[in-house]
Order: sequence, then C-alpha cells, then structure tokens
Amino acid sequence: MMDRYRMYNDTKDQWEFVISDQIPTVLPDNPADTVRADSVSITHQDVKVNDGTAKQLTLPNYKLLRFDEIDIRTGELIYQGFEYPPASGNIFSFSTNAQSNLLGTYSARDLLTYPFGWSLKNDSAVYQIANAAEMSNFFLTALGTKKAWQDSGTALKQAVETATDEAGVDAVIDNR
Repeated sequence: MMDRYRMYNDTKDQWEFVISDQIPTVLPDNPADTVRADSVSITHQDVKVNDGTAKQLTLPNYKLLRFDEIDIRTGELIYQGFEYPPASGNIFSFSTNAQSNLLGTYSARDLLTYPFGWSLKNDSAVYQIANAAEMSNFFLTALGTKKAWQDSGTALKQAVETATDEAGVDAVIDNR
C-alpha cells in the first residue's frame, strides 16, 4: 500500500510531502536535506493517483500506482457515456446504474413494447428505440464503447508492465 506522508525539511524550514510504500526517512528530490525524524506522518492512506507529489517507491509499487491511475481514467471515460446512433450527438449515460438498467432492458428486449424511450444523459430528450433489433444495436454500441476504453487502458498498463525502470514507466502517457 502506498501512502502520502508529510515530513518537515529542517534544511529548507518547510513541510514536504512524499508518496511512499514505507515510512520515508529522506526526501527523494533532496536526499541531502535533513528531515526532522519526529515530523513524519501519514496524510492520506492507500494513494491511487500521484498528484505530482515526490515519490519514493519500489519499481513494482510505482507500476501499481500507475495501474490505479489508468484504471481511474478508464472509469472516467466510460462514465462519460456513449453516442447512439453514431455521429448523432445523442449521448447516453453509462454510469454503473445506467449499465445495470441497460443490461436488464437488453435481456428483456423481446418482451418490450416499442417504440421504447431512453433518456439522453442530460435528460434533454428521449430517444425512441424502434424495435428489438435496434435495442440490440443500442446495447452493442454501448458495450463496444466500454470495451474500447478498457482495451486502451489495457494497452497502457501493458506498456507500464514492460518498463524496466522509473523513466520507462514515466514515458507511458495516458492522453486518452
């Protein structure tokens, strides 16, 4: 587990922060600076994203931190929703609740009365799904969008995994 620590830098007379997988005793950016031993404390436990804080991690744990960052970004992209029909500008929610609702509706597609209305993400309109075949297309578009975001995250995580040093991990940029 990686935590965010606060420690007092006696050399610079200021507080500094470090993400580490163990109680830090030196500052990774300034190892020659003196740290007040009794000043080290945890400010955040189980850190999932590096906000630019200096880090003192083993390579495997740095990779885990990057995996968490990629997973969080993947989730954010999925939750932005999906567009149907393609290039229509109609954006539908893909929150956890919306995914559950869509799966349930898709499972019952042959029992529904059509046209079947589905609200856009911002509730500005209701899209009318004409029949069970279009419900299948609607569902598969949502599923395809989610899978594409997951696959792009997997590719990034594979690049992180194959990195042999911190610079290699840093070179993997999530610009999705």
